[in-house]
Amino acid sequence: MQYWRRLASDPAHDFYVVEHQGALHGMVLVSYVRTLAHLGWLAVLDLAVTSTTPTDISFALIDFAKARARKRGCQRMVAYPCTNSERMPLTPLLETGFLRTGDVFSCPLQDTP
Repeated sequence: MQYWRRLASDPAHDFYVVEHQGALHGMVLVSYVRTLAHLGWLAVLDLAVTSTTPTDISFALIDFAKARARKRGCQRMVAYPCTNSERMPLTPLLETGFLRTGDVFSCPLQDTP
């Protein structure tokens, strides 16, 4: 528990948990990094755990993380898929605007008028 508290207080990360009526419905961890390939900050979706069946909460949680990254000045969010689909299910990523580019899923975060 102390690890998650320390992580949640680190300004280089955003950690969000959705709990409803005592049940965990999802959580995301976003890390913010600077790279030479991108101007400014890049948001990296490090963890997206949602219920086994994608729900509106799953999509809303990822959209919330994207909105927060946008407010922090990020132009793009990326996610690296892994073999454990429980850690990063693909359906919520695809349904919230991420596109596969090689081994990476990427989503632009420009403000929409």
